Amino acid sequence: MRIGITQRVEYVTAYEEARDCLDQRWPELLDVLKMTTVPIPNTLRNVDEWLEIMKCDAYILTGGNDLSDLPNAKNISVERDRTEMALLRYAQSRSLPVLGVCRGLQLMNVFFGGKLERVSGHIASRHKIRMYFDEEKQFIERDVNSFHNWGISINGLAKQLT
Repeated sequence: MRIGITQRVEYVTAYEEARDCLDQRWPELLDVLKMTTVPIPNTLRNVDEWLEIMKCDAYILTGGNDLSDLPNAKNISVERDRTEMALLRYAQSRSLPVLGVCRGLQLMNVFFGGKLERVSGHIASRHKIRMYFDEEKQFIERDVNSFHNWGISINGLAKQLT
């Protein structure tokens, strides 16, 4: 199974470079799952054409970078926003699965009409999240790390998301 995976953009001022980056744990995880990692560049002229050529079975939108249109956003990447929005339109039109992690889920929420809200105390911290996976809404709590200033409240959740 081929998994297309998005990359954060890091700006290295000492070299005057913008770099697409992927945490090395993603390919390790996908390798253990017997999946092939296909990193998605953020500078594609035609995202749909590239995705069509790569023929991935599913996609992961990873964390890192704030969404560019958020007020006072830090560490933004307009080209990443453009690439990931095009990827979501592509995947939706072909009924391909997409997993959003951290920023990736925030982007999916915005894509489907939801809202993000500013949160405090989430930079380099751990906090509990509650989630459920069935119609009976039996919640599971997990302690997760956090490196962002934005979140999704129950009132800001897009109607298409659970």
